[in-house]
Amino acid sequence: MNIDAFDFQLPKQLIAQRSLIPADKSRLLYISDEEIKDYKTLDLTSIFKPGDLLIVNNTKVIKSRINGLYNHKSISITFLNEFKTGIWQALVKGSKKLRLGDNINLPNGLLITVNNKGERGLVYFNINMSKLNFINYLNINGELPLPPYIKSSASQNKLIKYQTLFAKNYGAVAAPTAGLHFTEKLKNKLLNNNIEICEITLHVGAGTFLPVEVSNISKHTM
Repeated sequence: MNIDAFDFQLPKQLIAQRSLIPADKSRLLYISDEEIKDYKTLDLTSIFKPGDLLIVNNTKVIKSRINGLYNHKSISITFLNEFKTGIWQALVKGSKKLRLGDNINLPNGLLITVNNKGERGLVYFNINMSKLNFINYLNINGELPLPPYIKSSASQNKLIKYQTLFAKNYGAVAAPTAGLHFTEKLKNKLLNNNIEICEITLHVGAGTFLPVEVSNISKHTM
């Protein structure tokens, strides 16, 4: 299938810039063999039937975006995952200027070093911390990696809920966004209607940031 089949115009005013409260009032498009209908997320309690099974993702987003200093200038880094022990893969704005062995100063005195460079702005850094300690460091000093289509200030970012109701296990670099529309009220109504909820952990990785660069989508590497 050609990627052009997915082209459509999305008016900017229809792109949500902040979280809806309560989240279960978000719009839901229901498609079946018989109809296409607009619902609210809370209406899932009438769409699902007793005995149905709902699978939810309990991954939790790391505050993986952080600003460092490179040659006395600010540089934005989004850490993706620990590629090898002590080496983290990251997306870096302005990665072309970086060279192997370059040092970047992160907040609270942490120094990281460029270990290698890949395609599409990927950079590999030597991190002198265990994986768990570095995740804890990012959660203290970093920011949530909000999608680029959210154009908000730092103060507005505090109003954006970017962890799902089910978030438990750190490892994602972006939220599994369907889960953002669930509330305790909705969860309890589903359970009370004998609809089972089962959790899995599926971390959202670097691919969510990368564009499709082929015409035939069957040739796209996930």
